[in-house]
Formats: sequence, C-alpha cells, structure tokens
Amino acid sequence: MVNYYATAKGANSPESDQSDIATIKGLHSAKPIAERPENNYQSANSAETLNNINVNIFPNPFNPATSISYYIPENGNVQIALYNIAGQQIAELVNEYQYPGEYAVIFDGQSLAGGVYFILLRFKNQQMSRKILMLK
Repeated sequence: MVNYYATAKGANSPESDQSDIATIKGLHSAKPIAERPENNYQSANSAETLNNINVNIFPNPFNPATSISYYIPENGNVQIALYNIAGQQIAELVNEYQYPGEYAVIFDGQSLAGGVYFILLRFKNQQMSRKILMLK
C-alpha cells in the first residue's frame, strides 16, 4: 500500500497545499513517487533535511499505518528500519539500491502495541532518525 498526494505550482505563484492522500494497496516496497530536482522538493508535516536527503512522515501520530516518503539526491543503497524505544529493530522497511528521486513506503503497525518508535534512514555514510508515535 502506497500513499500519494499532489500539489500544484504556477509560474508566478507558490506551491499549493497537499491534496487528499490517495492510497494504493498491494505495493509493499518503496516505489518512486516522482523524480524531480532536489531544489524543487518541498516537504511538510514532520519533514527533516540532512545533506540534501529529505524525509516526510505523515500522519504522525498514526493508527495503524503511516507513509514514509523520502528523497535521495544520488544513487546509493538506502536502508530504512523501525526500532522500538529499547533500541531493538522491529522491522526492515527498505534495504535496496535506489536511483535519485522521491520514494514512499508504508509502515503498517497494526500488529504492534501503541507507543513511541523510531525510523532510522541510512544512506551512504549518513543516517537520520525520526520519532513516530503509534496511537491505539
């Protein structure tokens, strides 16, 4: 299951708010959303940037699923894993070589207890962690 959203931008106007999120079921690995230059990538709702890598988690808090979208500026291996508060890895969401662009993966936590979890993104020699909250 993958979530997508759309925005619009005119030549002399700012980018619009995000549309409603459309969910596509049956996809389990990260899939490209759209390739676009890194300077045009605008994220909202819990976005963070580290050396041109962007991560967006929406919704957060969530129940039972959330979409993790991310942008990578160049080719490389991407690893995304979920950890519990004790630092134990709960799930590996992505572990593959990817090309520049924006990707999305859905985390479905229906089988997990509510609480705080961490998403860890590793790309080349960089890593970024984000706190997520699952409400039950």
